[in-house]
Amino acid sequence: MTKRGYVVVDTRETNTMSLLTPQGLAALKEGGIEAVVSVSSTGVRGVDSAIVTVTSTTTSGTVGGVSWKNGWGGMSESTTDAIMRKGLTEAAVEIVQALAQQLPPASRK
Repeated sequence: MTKRGYVVVDTRETNTMSLLTPQGLAALKEGGIEAVVSVSSTGVRGVDSAIVTVTSTTTSGTVGGVSWKNGWGGMSESTTDAIMRKGLTEAAVEIVQALAQQLPPASRK
């Protein structure tokens, strides 16, 4: 996202659910933050699927989102399965590309 001009603030140490409350979104907006990206993922063998949602701090509504699922082929841990599956970096690139098609261009401040 940073390569596309968005300013990203890492909030791994923050309770994401509190950020998504009306009070949390209002506080973020007051701090100049326009949107919150939340990610949930599942996986037994790496990342199997992820859901990414972009929430506006102005409207509290969803302004973008992606549901991503990893590829698979054959039996678990087979050569075919290993070829079909994507690693975390590849998954992140696909997710950002999908989000970029939905979101407005980053504002230059």
